[in-house]
Amino acid sequence: MDRQKIKWFAASAAIILVLAYLADLQKLYTTLKSANMLLVALAILVGLIPFTLWGYTWYRLINKVGGSMKYKDVLPIFIGGNFLNAVTPLGQFGGEPFMAYIMSRNTDLPYEKAFPAVLSSDIINFTPRITFTLAGGLLFLTQVTGTGLLQQLVATTIALTLIGGLATYTLWFKPGTFEKTVIISMQKASDLTGRGSSLLEKTKEKIETVEQAFKAIGKNPYYLLKTAVAPQFAFLFNILCLYLCLLSLGITTEIHILIFVLPLTSVASISPTPGSSGAFEGAMALILTLLTPIGFSQALAAAIIYRFATFWPGLLIGYFALAKIEGEKK
Repeated sequence: MDRQKIKWFAASAAIILVLAYLADLQKLYTTLKSANMLLVALAILVGLIPFTLWGYTWYRLINKVGGSMKYKDVLPIFIGGNFLNAVTPLGQFGGEPFMAYIMSRNTDLPYEKAFPAVLSSDIINFTPRITFTLAGGLLFLTQVTGTGLLQQLVATTIALTLIGGLATYTLWFKPGTFEKTVIISMQKASDLTGRGSSLLEKTKEKIETVEQAFKAIGKNPYYLLKTAVAPQFAFLFNILCLYLCLLSLGITTEIHILIFVLPLTSVASISPTPGSSGAFEGAMALILTLLTPIGFSQALAAAIIYRFATFWPGLLIGYFALAKIEGEKK
């Protein structure tokens, strides 16, 4: 791991330490120490299930763009790619180019087809935050009385969800829109400088391949709809995991409230740290205190346990999966 990644992980740790200090270190330590380890272990097991469902999305989309792979072969590549995505200091989205690179290196897919498949898979895996946020958020804004900050956060989440949905529609069902913009920009730069004509031609060829891959993905909406079912269950398992984390601290919460916590946390925790570490825990703790009657120390303890159950195990397994994949190629 290079120095830059070490710096970002150090920044993540620093954020968590500052949050712990603000939450009262002694109270946080006491809360974590009181956690029911059996429930924490169960939360970790539940937290691993979504990886198998997200991997299934990869399997479906990779074969849709021309790949020919079995699920058992795709899953370790997904988990290894997820490790790269997690250690990339760009949060949830940003590691797709690295994941597509791993995919193209270990399959017969060219990078220009692997990238649309990986990006589309991540978008589909993100759809539960769209479906649950739109349904739950609109209900929250119309029927639930909350703080101004919380209402603004819900409204922002809905707005970003709609923007993301529009961008996704353009990629799959109006392919060529973004691609033509890139080509036109490069053409103008080439005309202005008198250089780059050969690069422009190569780029056109690659972008045409990317466009065809997105077109293949969006050709059958029913196929996409069926593929999107698995991530909905993955999201429900994440909610169950959070419920178990809270329960391990002796906190019982209505599950329907937790449906809001994960999407809101995703929006509020945008951070350049790997996997939004530090910022994610802080955002989740804040949102839990806004939506439930628990204190910040308890909420932060629950957020730390949740990340321990969902983020770090995947990171560890992903590291070994990637090492195994790369080792087999040598």
